[in-house]
Amino acid sequence: MELKVYINALVSRWWLIAIAFGITMAATIFFLSRQTPMYEAEATFVMRPRASIFVEEDVVRAVETLSRRIEINTTYAEIASSKLIRDKAIENLGLEGRERRNLSVSGRVIAGTNVLEITARGPIPEVLDDFANEVGTETIFYVSDLYDVFDLEPLDAATEPRRPVSPQTTLILILGAVAGLGLGVGLVVLSEYLRGSATEAGHVELLDDESSLYSREFFMLRLKEELNRSKRNNYPLALGLIRISSGVFEDKRFTNPRYIRTLNRLRDVMRRNFGQEDIIGRIDETTFGVILLDTPQSNAIQSLEELHRKLTESSFSQNHLPRDLYCAIGMAIFGDLDTNEDRFFRDAAVALEYADKDFETKVRVFKGQEPYERPALLDTVVKEASG
Repeated sequence: MELKVYINALVSRWWLIAIAFGITMAATIFFLSRQTPMYEAEATFVMRPRASIFVEEDVVRAVETLSRRIEINTTYAEIASSKLIRDKAIENLGLEGRERRNLSVSGRVIAGTNVLEITARGPIPEVLDDFANEVGTETIFYVSDLYDVFDLEPLDAATEPRRPVSPQTTLILILGAVAGLGLGVGLVVLSEYLRGSATEAGHVELLDDESSLYSREFFMLRLKEELNRSKRNNYPLALGLIRISSGVFEDKRFTNPRYIRTLNRLRDVMRRNFGQEDIIGRIDETTFGVILLDTPQSNAIQSLEELHRKLTESSFSQNHLPRDLYCAIGMAIFGDLDTNEDRFFRDAAVALEYADKDFETKVRVFKGQEPYERPALLDTVVKEASG
């Protein structure tokens, strides 16, 4: 599927993107409304050696202790983060009920330094600065007897936070907007890819059960869409109808192995002969259709003549098709802006009727000079589409 097709779908189905965007943004706002704002207050402390450790008799012990600075720093951080220190700080401050709910504390050593950072986190900003400072005081008291060569001293006291650190409203709204747009675009692309699954007239089967090619209903839907696209963009478009005749088709029961095997081989030959973007469908039991996209007339004729050769001249040797297989091909070329899908199909069907009567012509192209006779094939398609 070409990029332009999807771009046109995005433009024409903007409302689907708008709905997806609106629903996603509403869900994002609802999610934010359910979140409790959380604040943080930070207090810092510095670990420094005591002056008394440099007396002569304590030098060896002091050097040994100083070499374990990283280990000691980590110990201080873990103590500051402990439940014991947290509970003591809460008790000292006399925090009750709502003030102590969701209150947490963490300690970390700033990399490459002797600075301990204590962070208090909770939903009530008015108590966080006192709580962080009190945790620091309790930590100093607790570690004062652990290492007699270090002192933990306050550096910067915590201050009352003014803005919450979570949820990050702006970032979440941006992510919600991006997700909404992505969802909307994805839905449009998916619906465009599967657009044959439903139409205004009702449900349309995508594939023919027996051949696994596109069904007649979906083929006619795509013919209408591609014809409109060619009109808008002035792209060349060709429609080929291929009629197959063989004794195998006289017994059209689905359970007939030769019938199914022949259908499968016909399908494979057609798919190999045409491009991946071309649209191949089954019109009735013995007639197949192909829409050649962006294909000039000369190339379309050459492609259909090559298919005729593969289905007849080398049918029994190369493609293992029945020896009595006969193939007639009619083709119509888009050239009139007033043409609709029914008239376009009729022109190809008229050319097919003439090709079916002319054993000398491999591919009959509708020239607009043939006497108008409404082909029975068109009546079958219109009747079954309306019924």
